[in-house]
Amino acid sequence: QACSQATRTPLGVAVIVDKAMQLLLEMVRSRQADSPFAFQLGPQQYVLRTALGGAETARLDWDAELLDDLIALRSPNPSAERIQRMGARLRQFLMTTSFGQSEAAILDAVGRGEAVQVTLRFAASELFALPWELLTIGASGVQLGALPSLLLRYAWPQTQTAQPTSPTPASE
Repeated sequence: QACSQATRTPLGVAVIVDKAMQLLLEMVRSRQADSPFAFQLGPQQYVLRTALGGAETARLDWDAELLDDLIALRSPNPSAERIQRMGARLRQFLMTTSFGQSEAAILDAVGRGEAVQVTLRFAASELFALPWELLTIGASGVQLGALPSLLLRYAWPQTQTAQPTSPTPASE
């Protein structure tokens, strides 16, 4: 795929491939980073890798309120208050980093009607339990999952998506 345009954001290079902006957010737990399943309740520090190989830290408190909200959000009809609170909490978590600039690039691309692909690669398994689709973006409070033309992907570190194969014709 030919890269037609690239915009550097602090968290990564937002690459435009076939008219789709692609942004990668990579995070690892700051303690026991080599053990993705070593989760503990309470405050956790995470390291967010930046585009030029740097690192920024963000803190998330895995407290009773967060756990209660996660459980409540699994119900068929979660309250709008819980949905908004979770989205705001995820934003607060990321805004301690330079995510705001990447957020602006996402909103700009969506505003122009371009496709956007955000990949979340986490080496801390607990981060996959969070509803990233609810992350509020920008001052309007719109949720990431509600943005038109945005695809949110999840990736496990040191893996790659297999390319689709062509079906083998049936022998006669």
